[in-house]
Amino acid sequence: MQNYNLSKMFELVKRYFEKEYGYKVENITLSNQYEPTINSYIYDDKENPAFIHLDELFESTVMSFLLVMFKWAKDFENLDAYSECFRYTLFLMNEVCIFGTMQGQYANDFLLHLVNDDVQILQLAEDSYRTIVVFSLAHEVAHAYLDDIGKHYSKKHPEKEESDADMIAYHIVLKIMMENNDENKILEEYTYLAPMMYMDFFDLYYYTDRVLYKSWFSDPLHPLPIERKRVLFAVVYKDEYELDTVEGNHLYGGFLDVYSEYKDQLFLKTVKRKLDKIIHKDKRELMSGTQEQKRLEFEDELKTILMKESEKLGMNEKNATFILEHYIVVIPDADRKWMIFLGSDAVSYKWSNIRLDLKKAIAAGLELLVAVNYPESLLNYLQLVIVAAFFIQKLTGRAIGKTAAYMVYFLHIRNSYEIGIDEDLLAKEFSTWYQEYSGQAIEKSEIRTAVDNLYYAHILDINSGKIYLKERVVGHI
Repeated sequence: MQNYNLSKMFELVKRYFEKEYGYKVENITLSNQYEPTINSYIYDDKENPAFIHLDELFESTVMSFLLVMFKWAKDFENLDAYSECFRYTLFLMNEVCIFGTMQGQYANDFLLHLVNDDVQILQLAEDSYRTIVVFSLAHEVAHAYLDDIGKHYSKKHPEKEESDADMIAYHIVLKIMMENNDENKILEEYTYLAPMMYMDFFDLYYYTDRVLYKSWFSDPLHPLPIERKRVLFAVVYKDEYELDTVEGNHLYGGFLDVYSEYKDQLFLKTVKRKLDKIIHKDKRELMSGTQEQKRLEFEDELKTILMKESEKLGMNEKNATFILEHYIVVIPDADRKWMIFLGSDAVSYKWSNIRLDLKKAIAAGLELLVAVNYPESLLNYLQLVIVAAFFIQKLTGRAIGKTAAYMVYFLHIRNSYEIGIDEDLLAKEFSTWYQEYSGQAIEKSEIRTAVDNLYYAHILDINSGKIYLKERVVGHI
């Protein structure tokens, strides 16, 4: 690792950008001070010198993650190692990733004891880490490159920039692998899937946050890790990249085994309340901001939208404030109820925490018409109310997916609101019903994923081995 420190890897990335894209990286520096964040990013305000930030926490956490995952995969059948690897991975995801806590001396000593000077594990982790760092640096430089060539992205799909940056970064990584000779090998070919492991790292982070704290990752600028992996696989499958993939596929296969095992164990232990002692619910809520702060933020955003719409319609901006204050109620309650609407697009809505009293709002509009006898005023007023309704619908609605929609409908017609169904029985009965209803077979893994997703969304509840449908269902498949 000493031969390939962060600065040298950055120089390597810059050389390959100039070679592959004719882009000369200038006036971009590196930063790795502790902020804390496990992400990397580029900061460029067009006035001050730009810099790429790879946090100190990123460096220590990703390396620790690779060490423990490879150790777990290698000693999977050893029950003591299995247990310790799960515990340490959970520590990384919960304490370090979610709460930004730097690993202390005890955690470092625990990891060293776990790895036990296993040279093979150390080498695998170092080589994979190096590939991830080069990918991360290239990804951030790619943002600067895309800006330099004047690439623009629509407001509807701003996440496309992340996908493009991923593709460019992976191209740089694969070219470095292919063109470096054996005597001066910087990136090992068998680590060609390390960027996928990096995406899996974030997926486990977000998954842990969902399971322990019912917190959903949502960022319109960044696709989900699984979507980013699809983009990366589409790149590496191209004929222009000639790599020896046998060892890399074997390494990633073992990694995925323990990746799935961690998810299964986390879910089971959480449901059985075996992890209650390490769940810091109050701390997590403070991190996310209080419910009252969220209510105020929502009101400010909606008010701004309605005021802009009022201006477009030639109305007094006070109409926006009037609608917000009199006909919309925002309830800061973490345990709000959802309703599931089935149809061509199954969507769940948490209506009860944001209420728009359409009946009263329309009645007020009719009173306005009587008072001023000017139909256009009523139309403008109603248009303003409709804008508010659509904004609330967009905020509260969440698609639940095809398989999950079938699952919800099955539980609904089975009246699983009060009478739960055994988990094992659900898989069997739902599989049979699904094939009869849709004419297609369904894998057990798909059923499990649907149950998991519905549980995290508070649509299902699992109690004493039985599954209950918590939210009311409207419509049919």
